[in-house]
Amino acid sequence: MNCARCNAPLNNSYICIKCGREDRTAKRIIHTSNAYYNAGLQKVQLNDLTGSITSLRNSLKYNKSNKDARNLLGLVYFRMGEVIMALSEWVISVNLSPNGNRAKDYIDDIKNDRERLSAFNESISRYNTGLSYINDGNTDFAVLELKKAINLNPYFLKAYQLLGLIYINAKQYDAARTVLVRALKIDRNNPVTLRYIKEVSDATGIKVKRQDIKTSDFDEIKDPNPLVIQGEKGGAFADFNTGRFSLVNLLIGIIIGAAAIGLLLIPSIRSRETARYNAAVVDYSSTISSRNKTISNLNARLSDIEDENSMLIAQMEQYATYTDEGGNDDMLSQAVKAYLNGDVAGAGLILADINKDQLDFNSSKDVYEFLVNETRESTVDGLYVDAITNYNNEKYTEALDGFRRVINLSPDYGDAYFYTGMAYLQLADRTNARQYFEEFTERFPNNSHINEARERLQELSNQGE
Repeated sequence: MNCARCNAPLNNSYICIKCGREDRTAKRIIHTSNAYYNAGLQKVQLNDLTGSITSLRNSLKYNKSNKDARNLLGLVYFRMGEVIMALSEWVISVNLSPNGNRAKDYIDDIKNDRERLSAFNESISRYNTGLSYINDGNTDFAVLELKKAINLNPYFLKAYQLLGLIYINAKQYDAARTVLVRALKIDRNNPVTLRYIKEVSDATGIKVKRQDIKTSDFDEIKDPNPLVIQGEKGGAFADFNTGRFSLVNLLIGIIIGAAAIGLLLIPSIRSRETARYNAAVVDYSSTISSRNKTISNLNARLSDIEDENSMLIAQMEQYATYTDEGGNDDMLSQAVKAYLNGDVAGAGLILADINKDQLDFNSSKDVYEFLVNETRESTVDGLYVDAITNYNNEKYTEALDGFRRVINLSPDYGDAYFYTGMAYLQLADRTNARQYFEEFTERFPNNSHINEARERLQELSNQGE
């Protein structure tokens, strides 16, 4: 952004250091960016990391050089276990503002702590391995890998969510609740976690209480599922105690050896042990068959949920695209860019589609009003000419859209109201036609079309409209 008087770069300020001019547009833009930053900071303090990311991204849309917003966004990503995304934001921040930037310290801390960096890389590797196991249908191994990933990075939100989803698929709702509550402690308003929590609550009839989602250190997971690895108080998941299992294996070996000696010394026991063995084989085979059937059902259920997730992700991406392209704040940002680049008419065309009442902040509305005043003269007449041309060519729907944009930019443009009523009348929409004719006659009694408008109203009244 450059100074309008001397064209010197403003360098993230609305006062030119060269000529001392205060740029009002730049001031409003910077204040809007700071408002979004403050909103993001408040959400971080409330442990609403998802909401914070949305606010901080909006802050950067208005002012990409907002160093504080970008650094905080990196810290939020880091808090969610997204180390790569955090580093990306900090690297961008350093490139934009190399002097006195705390992002340098964040990057150096991670680079210098080789053990911690190795743990992050290993946790990501474990997570990806867990995904591979799920695709192969080996959910038990996937559980172990995800727990190891969490053990290496206790704030790995996606690992918690995937582990909770596995437990939901297996109908192990107590285990799922324990894992998902930990995820909520990281980000209390994450939509994926809340959706999984709702599924658990619907299945069990037990709601998660807010006091269970404190932002303090993690409590020990008390999980009845034998596959869940218990954690230390305030720590991460612990791994299996291999020494204990070695002792068990040794005892089993001794028992088997004693049984073998018994079979050799007492032949009469052989037939009885054989019968017992055969019965055990039958029970084991039945268990395996039941387990295979359960695994098949789980795979089918997991496939259905993956399809549902894909559909939801597609819908979210579609909504995100709509928000990016059609949201009022985003369009205002585009209008600001067009205006600063000297495209006054282009900025006016964008402003014509913005609903001022749906802008998030008062500072955004101030920017909108300023730009409308600056662009109205060069935009409104052109829009009206296009609209009246469409009307004369009997393109009434296109004409209505044009008149709507004229009224949006210039609410006192009387002819636009009259021809809006006429266009609705041509489309046989008598209700809307009456509405615009009545507003036209009330607000613009001295307009040249006033008599015709009154005649149209009388005709509508005679027709019972």
